[in-house]
Parts: sequence; C-alpha cells; structure tokens
Amino acid sequence: GLRSCSGPCAAFLWPVPSYPGSRPSWTGCLCLPSPGASRFTQPASARAWLVAFMAFNLSVHPGSELRLIPTTVMAVAGIAGMLASIAGAEVAVRFPRKTMVMLIMGVSCLISMTIGFSAGLDPAWLAVLCIVYTIFFQGDSAAIHAGVITAARPDLRGATMALQSLGGFGAAALGTIAAGWVLDLSGGGHTFFSWGLTFASMGLAAALGVILVARTAD
Repeated sequence: GLRSCSGPCAAFLWPVPSYPGSRPSWTGCLCLPSPGASRFTQPASARAWLVAFMAFNLSVHPGSELRLIPTTVMAVAGIAGMLASIAGAEVAVRFPRKTMVMLIMGVSCLISMTIGFSAGLDPAWLAVLCIVYTIFFQGDSAAIHAGVITAARPDLRGATMALQSLGGFGAAALGTIAAGWVLDLSGGGHTFFSWGLTFASMGLAAALGVILVARTAD
C-alpha cells in the first residue's frame, strides 16, 4: 500500500490519470514510485526483524527453545503470507480495491503497533501473532500490483513496473536499516520497549498509507 512517502519518492505521490482525459484516481497513483516503495517498506522490515524478535522472546522464556524454531515459524508465515496475497487480489476483484487495501493496511498497522510490546507472550502465542501479522502485511501486495498494471497505460506498463520496483526495493532496504536504527537507539533489542518502538516505527508507514489512500479519489 501507500505505506511510506518520505524522501525523493514523495515527489511522485501526486495522482495521475490512468489514461489521457481521465480524472486522477488512486489506482493511477499506484503507478508511481512512492506507493510502490511504501508497499515494500513495512513487509521487508518486518521480515528482516521478526526472526530476531522471536529469538528475543525465547530468551525470556528459558527452556522454550526446544518448542519453537523462529526460522521455521517464519517459513510457515511466508507461505501463509503468499496465500493471503493471492486471496487479497481475488477479494479486490469482487469488492472495491481501495476499501480492501485500506482495511488490510489498517489491521497491519494495528498489529505492528502492538506486536513489539507483546514480546513477553508465551512463544506459541507469539508465533501465531507473527503469522497473523505476516498475513496482513502481505495481504494487499498482489491487489496493489494488479492495480498498477490495470491503471498504467498499455504502452508504459513495463516502465511503470520497473519504476515501482526501483522505488520499492530501495525503500525496502532503507526501511530495514531504519528499523535497526530505532532498535539500537531504544535499547538494542534487550527490552520489550525497544522491540515495541521498532515495530511501531514500521506501523507508522502503514498508518500514513491508510491516510494517503483515503485522501485519493476512488
């Protein structure tokens, strides 16, 4: 979704008509780098840090290391997220794409704002929460990419996807580093508060995305 619009990509945020003569629409805006960048920011940051987060959770529950393996949990979460993305695209065909994306981003934001502060949960419950989180931060991915292709001019679809990928992967790299920076400054990941702030910083991008999508035309 429109999850992060900081830096140079913000210059490309303004919605543009999908075709000459058409009014600006939110789907047209999806063709631009900032939404593409935002789509990658939160998921990339979360995937990069969830394994370490689960490892921290295990460290505060001695003896639980034999019950759960963080990498295995996140492998399952990755598969669940992929299926959620496909399902999200199907739902977007049957219901308004804008509403569906805003709903998924909103839930993803709420989970992101709270999951870090839940580091003291039983490892099994935290594993379930991590999987649910993954489902929601990946749930709108295919719907947005489909919107990009649909909104782009037929003769510019390749360039549109290339521009989206450029902004997306660049923002993903920077977002992951930014999350680590927050983690270091807030205590190095040794406290619940430190992890809470780190995931909350990821959630801010999703919150911004909801606001930006809401302000665009249908």
